[in-house]
Amino acid sequence: MSWVKDKVFTNADEFLNWLDSKFGDYIGKHISENHVHHTWKPNHSNYPKYTTLQLHKNMRNFHVGTNGWDDIAQNITIGKDGDIVTGRDIRIIPISAKGYNGSTSWHPFAYEMIGNFDKGNDSFEGKQLESAIKISRYFHKKGKPVKFHRELLINGKQPKTCPGTGIDKNWFMGLVKDSKYDIGKSPSNPTPAPSVKPETNTGTNSSSSSNKAPQATGSLGLVDWMKSKGMDSSFNNRSKLATKYGIKNYQGKADQNTALLGFLQNDNNKPAASKGDMKTTSIVDYLNSIGVNSSFSNRKKLAQQNGIKNYSGTPQQNLTLLNKLRNGNSTKTATNKTPVFKVNAKVKIKSSAKKYATGQNIPSSVKGKTYTIQQVKSDRVLLKEIYSWVKKNDLA
Repeated sequence: MSWVKDKVFTNADEFLNWLDSKFGDYIGKHISENHVHHTWKPNHSNYPKYTTLQLHKNMRNFHVGTNGWDDIAQNITIGKDGDIVTGRDIRIIPISAKGYNGSTSWHPFAYEMIGNFDKGNDSFEGKQLESAIKISRYFHKKGKPVKFHRELLINGKQPKTCPGTGIDKNWFMGLVKDSKYDIGKSPSNPTPAPSVKPETNTGTNSSSSSNKAPQATGSLGLVDWMKSKGMDSSFNNRSKLATKYGIKNYQGKADQNTALLGFLQNDNNKPAASKGDMKTTSIVDYLNSIGVNSSFSNRKKLAQQNGIKNYSGTPQQNLTLLNKLRNGNSTKTATNKTPVFKVNAKVKIKSSAKKYATGQNIPSSVKGKTYTIQQVKSDRVLLKEIYSWVKKNDLA
């Protein structure tokens, strides 16, 4: 019985067949539960520049080189397209959650899904969703509890939102318990767009004799199309929109997304009947009514652009912002061109940059691209995606 690191599987079926044949007995005796995580960073924006294997190896380099751990934290990594890469040996205690990592003979199996699944960010759907559900179902059927990271409390408080505020635990477990996610079945295979009956007063073409979803057009998928329109593309919002258009039991499947995209594009192509909900006193409801991202981070940007300082979402600030936007102020957020040197800020390496802060030459292939600040020092920052220190004056 030998665990192989960095072994790549194209889907959950391949991985689980291998896992069960090698470690099925071990899992029954020594694995306590299944811990579910999202990476937050890296996320879907790192594709297709990097493969899942490359992102997985980058995580190991960071866990070992920066955090000082003996190996990557998780047992496996699940990529955007449902592919799986093996990490920490299943027989070794994972670094999953403080106070919940167990012992050598009784510990959890932890997986990381590449993505930021907090509301308004990456979409948890398709093959990635299928792989995650199948793997958790495998452990669930063996009597191993499935735990979200945020459930593993520290002093009675959630340590993180992981695996993301956009993933509802009850919904997730409903899929885990569904037999259609047994090994060998493919519940997310695309099928023709369903016939769905829109509710009245939804903005759809009520004069049409057909209740089928309008034909989706263009090369963008549902999530990318919504983002291009400044809409909230989180699963929760898509689920609400699906209900609005009569798409029942929305689970983010390909056929449901195609149908929803058709409805949204159809409504988008119609002349605007009004300037949004002019009666509501909620800034969130108003932004949603005009198809603008209503997340706190976007409202904060809008507030700053409209002269509202230190926005924290107070009732007075929200009312002021609502009145400004209703009076014709722009709902498009501007890009801040001045680099901000703080953790998680985004920066670009200037084309004029020559050497890393540690003295090595900076290759042209990394210049002009956006990176995330992981650590900050007086004259330099550590860029997460390339794990390199760059001088502040070489960043834009």
